[in-house]
Amino acid sequence: MDKEGIRLQYNRLLNCKAIEDSLEMLDLISNCQFDFFNANINNEDIKLHHAAIVNQMLFTKAQNLKSITSGISFQGANGLNLNPIIDPTVLASAIRDIFETVCMFHVVYVSPETIDEKLIMYNLWAIAGLNYRQSFSSSVVQYEGLKKLIQEAQLIKELTEQIHNTERYKKLPEKEQTKIANLIKAKDYKAVFDNDTFKMKAWHEIPPLMGAKESIMGKMYTYFSLYAHPSNVAVFQFEQMFNKNDPHGSRMANFNLCNALLLLSFFISDYTKVLPDALHIFENQAALSQIMINAYNSIGRSFKYEINDAKSFLN
Repeated sequence: MDKEGIRLQYNRLLNCKAIEDSLEMLDLISNCQFDFFNANINNEDIKLHHAAIVNQMLFTKAQNLKSITSGISFQGANGLNLNPIIDPTVLASAIRDIFETVCMFHVVYVSPETIDEKLIMYNLWAIAGLNYRQSFSSSVVQYEGLKKLIQEAQLIKELTEQIHNTERYKKLPEKEQTKIANLIKAKDYKAVFDNDTFKMKAWHEIPPLMGAKESIMGKMYTYFSLYAHPSNVAVFQFEQMFNKNDPHGSRMANFNLCNALLLLSFFISDYTKVLPDALHIFENQAALSQIMINAYNSIGRSFKYEINDAKSFLN
C-alpha cells in the first residue's frame, strides 16, 4: 500500500466509527500476534516462555471477540424468530478478561526494573496461581491429582525461598517484606516496587502504571465489571439496548471493541520490550499495521510508547 492509501485508511481505522472498521483493526493486531507465536522464538527461560504463551492467550481472546460480534439469532419451537443481535454485555465481560491479562503482563514483565524484581514479580504471579489450585485439595481424591498437589506445594515453597534469597527482598524494610508475605497469603501478585516500598494495587490502579491516560482508561475497569456481574444497572440498561427506534446496543458494542483495540495495542508495545526478537517481527508487519498500532499507543498512552518510527513512512 502506498503513502496515499495508508493516509486514507489511517483516519478510518483510528476512529472506527463502525464495527466493521473495528474488526478490521482487530485483524491487523491479531496478525501481528499470530506472527509472534509462529516465529518459533526460542525461550529457554521459563519466564519468557510463559510471556510468549500470554501472547497466544490474548490472540485467542481477540478472536473470540470476532465471534461475539457476529451476533446471535434464535428460532423458537413456536415459529417466532429472534432477529440477529450483538450483546455488548457479553463483549464487555470478554474485554474485562483482556484488560486483566494486559495489566498482569505489565505488572509481571514490564514494570520490574532489575533481575531481582523480575524474579520476585514472576514468582508471586506463579505462587498466586498455584495457591488457588491448592485450595481444591479437598476435592481431589485420585492419586495422580494428590501427587500433583504435593509437588506444587513444594514448588510454592521453593518459589517463596527464591524471593527471600534475592538481595532486593533482603534490603526491603521489614514492613515491606510483610506486604509480600500478605500478598502470598491473599493469592495475589498485583504490586509494584517503588524505591524502598512495595505498593499493592487493585486492577483499576494498574492502567496509570502502564502510562494509560486517565481520560481514556481511567474508569474502564469499573465499566467492564458493571456488565460482568448481574447488577441492577446492567439489567435496566440491557432492557434499553435493543430498542428498534434507538438501537444503541450496536454503538455500545463498538465502543467496547475500541477499548479492546487500545488494550491489545498496549500489549504489543509491552511485548516488544520484553521479548527483543518480537521487535524485528513487528517491524516486518505491513506499514499500515505498524502505524496503526503505534497510533493507538500514542492516543491511549503517549507517543513514547510507540514501538518505532513507522509514521516516518508517510513523510
